[in-house]
Amino acid sequence: MKPGQKSQYRILKTGAVPTATEQRSEETTVPLPSTSPPSTALPSAPSSGPSNVASEEEADSEVDMERELLDLSKSFEDCGLKDVSFVLPSSQSSSSAGTMSGSGSISQDTERGAKYSTYSFQNDSAKEIVHFELVQVTEASSSVAMEVMGLQRGLSELLDRGVDIGVMTTDRSPSVRKLMREEHPTIQHELDSWHVTKGIKKNIVAASNRKGQKELFTWLKAITNHLYWSCDTSNGDQELCVRRWTSLLYHIIGVHRWEEGSSEHTCLHPPLSDEEQERKKWISPDSPAFSALKDIVTNRNLLHDLRQMTLFKHTGPLEAYHSVMLKYVPKRLHFNYDSIRARTQLAIMDHNENVGRQQATTKAGELRWSFPYSRQSGDWVSKPIYQKTTQTFRRTLIERALEMRDDASIAYTEQYKKPRCKRLLQNIAPVARPDKNFLVARRTSRFGGLRAKPY
Repeated sequence: MKPGQKSQYRILKTGAVPTATEQRSEETTVPLPSTSPPSTALPSAPSSGPSNVASEEEADSEVDMERELLDLSKSFEDCGLKDVSFVLPSSQSSSSAGTMSGSGSISQDTERGAKYSTYSFQNDSAKEIVHFELVQVTEASSSVAMEVMGLQRGLSELLDRGVDIGVMTTDRSPSVRKLMREEHPTIQHELDSWHVTKGIKKNIVAASNRKGQKELFTWLKAITNHLYWSCDTSNGDQELCVRRWTSLLYHIIGVHRWEEGSSEHTCLHPPLSDEEQERKKWISPDSPAFSALKDIVTNRNLLHDLRQMTLFKHTGPLEAYHSVMLKYVPKRLHFNYDSIRARTQLAIMDHNENVGRQQATTKAGELRWSFPYSRQSGDWVSKPIYQKTTQTFRRTLIERALEMRDDASIAYTEQYKKPRCKRLLQNIAPVARPDKNFLVARRTSRFGGLRAKPY
């Protein structure tokens, strides 16, 4: 290639990566083209001639493309995206029961609705993506049904490969719950606590905007922390989880010892001093705010969901993977099915390589933090800055691609065009950021330190 000349080879933009069954089928049915010297020139336009000559050229082109996709599939496999048994941690064999998390993501959203849906499966112990299913809307009855179809396909594939799934965590979709209840009754189905809490927050914010109920908003964070604490400390006991959640209705009115039936219960937080008891903004049991909160806390559907949250599972790492996926499959750009599948595999390799990164430190050894402004809470918050990601999988993939380039039976044609993204504003906060030490000191996490401080 001459200096300054643009490459005509597009290796990573398009490439369907078939499953193991599809690979075996392609290897036995697709004839390989005859070996010929590699060419660096773009293919010439087809010349006019008899129809049978044109059809032969089209057939040869299809065979070349099939071989290209098949070899690119092997390239992905060599980089670590093999069978699920290779992704599972060493402490868990492919025949032992494990916990999985699943979540669907719309890969492309058009004016007429979702076109593609990607359903990903994560091993909870290793936090790695072990499998995914790409579903096109034409395969399902509707765009909503794509998520259920992806879950069903993925579970069948994992079970066929000998993976014994003991617990499966998903969102609270009714269709997903019906599928797990009817098709996979032996798998314990847990709900993601974050999705449930998100719905509770929405209801509390809506109630606090009504007349005479503004005091509910001041208890928003305490209520969500109490839900996480109830699920975290129930240890699989469904009745205990529900009882601890509904105890919120006593604590929020300033009552910390009460009787239910023939049993006496108390709040598990440390005793409050007289000063703390007076300083707390307790809600009156006769106020409209308490009536609205009671309807939210004792909602029949919510209490039913809590019985599937006793193991305190969450799909947070899966949501982080979806952010990585947007780098490879941006929703505002159109890609064909094969390209989305290949790009999704790139996102998986990127995510799996960088799982478990530690928080970054300064040259002086201090932990690094960022301080964004939260529009929901209306305040500044602190978030840890993690170490930079590594991209060693790219080198392995490029080396494999160069080996494919030397294969005379592979033809590359299209040019690759890099998309450009518009730069957005960096800050949406209307007030100045407080001191760094103040934000770090008041930082709390729903996954740590909640046992000692439920409220």
